[in-house]
Amino acid sequence: MKTAVDSSVLLAIFNGEPAGRRWLKCLVNARREGPMIVCYFVYAELAPAFASEADLQNALQKLGFFSKPPRRKPAGKRDTPSALTGPPVVPVSI
Repeated sequence: MKTAVDSSVLLAIFNGEPAGRRWLKCLVNARREGPMIVCYFVYAELAPAFASEADLQNALQKLGFFSKPPRRKPAGKRDTPSALTGPPVVPVSI
């Protein structure tokens, strides 16, 4: 079974909130059930919390997530979800 991870869960972990430890334990347990995923929208919601995309990638990797950022179509296309290319989710694992 795939588990989609919400930005509020990841931000609680990244920000060291009290609930972050409990969320991390939940993610570890969920991973035993199958792959973890972060959709494009969650990725976009996380991005402002980091100085750069590389910082976001590093933070995800430190948690054991491995992901690729969404690719965008060439300039001139509208910056909407329909302008994203690639799969509909960013696959990650923990």
